[in-house]
This record gives sequence, structure tokens and C-alpha cells, in this order.
Amino acid sequence: MFVSWDCDEPVTLEEAKAHLRVDFTEDDTLITSLVAAAREQAENYICAPIRCRTETKTTKGFPACYHLPHLVSVESIEYGGETFSDFVVLGDMVSGDWPSTNELVEITYKAGYPLDDNEEQTVPQVIKQAMLLTVGHLYENRETVITGTISTELPMTTEALLHPYRNYLD
Repeated sequence: MFVSWDCDEPVTLEEAKAHLRVDFTEDDTLITSLVAAAREQAENYICAPIRCRTETKTTKGFPACYHLPHLVSVESIEYGGETFSDFVVLGDMVSGDWPSTNELVEITYKAGYPLDDNEEQTVPQVIKQAMLLTVGHLYENRETVITGTISTELPMTTEALLHPYRNYLD
């Protein structure tokens, strides 16, 4: 379950407008929403968060391990009114000598591409470029049907850019 955003969108309004070659402000709200939609589409494709956020995951009992794509840090693990602190984080995996319980377990963690020491985004440029391609497509094609045109998907575009970042676990 999503809790809160910890940083801005990886593609700024200014970057999106430059990509779209838009130099007026009337479409700023639309373009901002298209950036969010493009990020969500990319996150769905790669099966992992991109924009840094705090999330909570609830399970019944403890799994063998938690797989949390793009894990930055674990804030807390709680069950039965107690906080569990004996766990190990290895990359995107969190495991521990979990107690046997059928109670609800809640893990709160930070995930996504974190900010660096200079408070700059660390999202790979290739993911940002895939997002910009999606923003461009959505901006130019605002309806679900196009009549009277022949179109084809360009090879080596959004899916090709995102494919190396796809998360197959879970």
C-alpha cells in the first residue's frame, strides 16, 4: 500500500515540454498528468517502483523472505503490536529468523530510485527517455481511436528501453 512520495516525478514539466516542443503554459496541467501516467506505465512494465516513495506491505504471517523491488531501506516490520528488528537486507530481499505467526505482519519501506547526495534524481536516463516517448504519444493521441491513418509501432522504443530494467521475481 502506498504511503507517501519521497521525491518529485523523475521527468520534470520543463523536460516534458522541451520534448514536446511546447512553449506555452495552457497545457501544463495536462502534461503534468501525462508525466505521471507515463511513469505509472513504466513502473507497471518493469514491475518495480521508479519514483521514490514510502510503502507498506501487509502479509498474513512472515514469508520466507520479502522481495521488494528497488528497495532503498526498511523503516519497520511490525506484527502483533511488536516491532521486529532482527532482519537482514540483501539488495531487494529482506529476510530474517522470523517467528511463526498467523498474525498480520506490516513492513514499511522506502523504494524506487533514491535521490543522490546532491538531492538529484538517480533514475536512469533510458527510463526517463521511455517516459518521454510515452508522454509524446499520449499528448499527440488524446483519443482511443484514430481514423484514416496507418500507423505502426517504431522498433526499439519504449518496451525496448525499459526491458533491461524489468523485474521478473515475485
